[in-house]
Amino acid sequence: MPEHHTGTALSLEASASSGLKSPQLRGFGGPSAPQRRLEVARLRLRHRNGTLHPLSLANLRRFQTGRRSSQPRHPSARGLRWAVLALLGLSLTACSSGPRAVRGSDEPGLDHHAMSTGLDKRDLQQMMQENMKTMRNSAVVQRWMQEDRPAVSVLPLQNETSEHIDSALNALISDIETELINWGAVKVISLQNQQSMMEEIRRQYGDGFDQTQIAHWGKQIGARYFITGKVYTTDERVEDQRRVQYYLFIQVLNVETGEILFQNKTETTKAMIRD
Repeated sequence: MPEHHTGTALSLEASASSGLKSPQLRGFGGPSAPQRRLEVARLRLRHRNGTLHPLSLANLRRFQTGRRSSQPRHPSARGLRWAVLALLGLSLTACSSGPRAVRGSDEPGLDHHAMSTGLDKRDLQQMMQENMKTMRNSAVVQRWMQEDRPAVSVLPLQNETSEHIDSALNALISDIETELINWGAVKVISLQNQQSMMEEIRRQYGDGFDQTQIAHWGKQIGARYFITGKVYTTDERVEDQRRVQYYLFIQVLNVETGEILFQNKTETTKAMIRD
């Protein structure tokens, strides 16, 4: 009657003579659950009948738990797995990439979409164009045409909002000067090259605008008319929604008398709303 062993390893000869297949030879994934249960039942029956060849506890556990074979995977299967993982990583990286830099010419309509409730270039340009269109059809331009192109200067525009738009307002001065030049009704004297005077005017704005300075500045630069203006705002908030209304106010002043010959206000609204 064969001896029973519980601690020794199953030899290749014993496995072959008993008709059993070692779990290491069952392929990549090992036996399925039904196969394991059938094999364990056969082993236990042969054990009771005394015909079981030496079988170690470790091999019996392999049958019972279905431990995967330690035999190396096929090289081609491993290479395919790593290739799939690499492609998946690249696709995830592409999908999770952050913002990218673009040009307006590459993205049609880029300048037409609002990115926040702040005042942007398009808002300022729109309000300026509306003001200048109204001025073009006003009595003051008819007066200029009768005076044979008097000298006009554009003063700095006041920023009475919480927005950091001083540089944008400086650019807007140049846009207004361009409009005046293209009309052909006036001679434009630019203050862009007279920084000391520009700073003096801005200080006056901060201390409260003094109309008596108009005549002084006019004589200093040789202008008969000034165009001035300001940007201000109203802001409303309800929970996470916000509406901001911006206004651009433009005036034409007579340098000698301080008389207001033209004034107009345009507005635009920006909002953050819930869809």
